[in-house]
Amino acid sequence: ADPATTPAGVTLRAVVSQTPHLDGRENRKKNMKPPPEGRGILGALTISLASLCDIARSVASQPPAYIPIVGPLGSVSLMPLPKEELHLYFRKHPPQRGGGWQNMAPARLALVSTCMCSLYI
Repeated sequence: ADPATTPAGVTLRAVVSQTPHLDGRENRKKNMKPPPEGRGILGALTISLASLCDIARSVASQPPAYIPIVGPLGSVSLMPLPKEELHLYFRKHPPQRGGGWQNMAPARLALVSTCMCSLYI
C-alpha cells in the first residue's frame, strides 16, 4: 500500500493500534464477579478510591496517581488477568519497549471508563 500523508505533511507508513479488551461492558461484568474470577465489590471500591485520589491530585495541581494497566487478578489494575493470561500478555511484547511505554495509566481512567460504559447500557 502507498504511504499516506497527514495534513501536517508527515508521511505515515503504518499505524499500530491495540485494544486490551474489545467490549467494555463485558469486561466490566467480568471484573465485577467475585474473586478469583474478577475484582468483586471490594476491588471495585478500591479502584474507585484510587481514581478519586487521582482526580483530587489533579485538582490540587499534583502529578497523577498511576496504577498498572495490566496486572494479576486481585490487583488494582485496569485490566486484571489470570496468571496464565498475564504471562501470555507480556510474552508477546518485546523486552525492550520502544517509545518509552510503561505499564501504567492515571488511576482516573478506571472511573472514566466505567462511567463511559454505563452510558451505553
